[in-house]
Amino acid sequence: MSVGDRPAFPVPQLGDSMFGEGGLTTYQYPGSSGMTYRQWLVGQVLCGMWGDPELAWTRDQMAEQALDQADAVIKWMDIEEQGARKLSSTTDPR
Repeated sequence: MSVGDRPAFPVPQLGDSMFGEGGLTTYQYPGSSGMTYRQWLVGQVLCGMWGDPELAWTRDQMAEQALDQADAVIKWMDIEEQGARKLSSTTDPR
């Protein structure tokens, strides 16, 4: 599973019990995966774009760029997580 497909802020299923007039009552609150990390990251990129008063792009251009930027970050996170990222000796003098 790609990093981008994972939940950004998952909420686990919760249970609670309370005493009331009828005795003990148990409540179950379903968990939620919420938005994906990709969706969250796109929103972060858009916030940065909206904060630039000199950026004169259309909404469609901003959306496309935000998706491209988020996908680029996720691509590198996936590679890094898989342990496949290798730096060449020319870029890493160690």
